[in-house]
Amino acid sequence: MFTTAEQQAVNDYVALVVAIGEDDPGLLFGWNNGALASFIASANAGVIAQPQPGFVSTIPGTMTVASIMHDVVVCVAQAGSGGSHADILVAPNTLQQYANALTRLRDVELDPFVQAHLAGLPAGATLATTFQLKDRTIVNAIPCARLGPLVPHRLAFA
Repeated sequence: MFTTAEQQAVNDYVALVVAIGEDDPGLLFGWNNGALASFIASANAGVIAQPQPGFVSTIPGTMTVASIMHDVVVCVAQAGSGGSHADILVAPNTLQQYANALTRLRDVELDPFVQAHLAGLPAGATLATTFQLKDRTIVNAIPCARLGPLVPHRLAFA
């Protein structure tokens, strides 16, 4: 799920963060590069007439895998967390900040633009799998197993 470089980047970062634990969890993203590439191709094609949401930093037609990963993580981190790192980790968080981050993630997921471009993905495909980080090593990350939104919406972040 995570490359060696991603594992090392997260482990290096959390070694510097004072509060990662049961009461101060991190939110970790395991990005699905294939689904992201399909999502980006659909978004950049401009065939679906949905305006880009405010959290997307690129102009229409220029979105990249890296830019959407960054935009999602920054948007979620702005929900009140201690910050973000390497476009895969939102931490540290108090329990309230963690709940806010998950709520913001649902807001991103339910955005009409996001939902429109998820439609072209295979059934069950998500842009990322999310994990809760409760200690200082990525190998112990626990899948969030997020509940999907109500039909007709699709789960973007498992």
